[in-house]
Amino acid sequence: MNVQNLYSSYELELLETQYYEAKSHRNTFFEMVFVLDGTGLQIINEHELPYAPDKLFLIFPQDTHYFNVDAYSRFFLHQV
Repeated sequence: MNVQNLYSSYELELLETQYYEAKSHRNTFFEMVFVLDGTGLQIINEHELPYAPDKLFLIFPQDTHYFNVDAYSRFFLHQV
């Protein structure tokens, strides 16, 4: 399993995708994911959570997670 590290105080990212092929991974930092557009599933620790616009997910360090995108989606990611 891939483990991602953060090398600065924080990172902000806008992710826009029609198709997102991410493998399950873990972070060593907190991550907030705000859904701007789209639908699909956010899988956190093997729990499937549907996402839609205006949903907010808080991902803790050592959580395993990934997305299954159903339709064009935009995410705002804040990593601390």
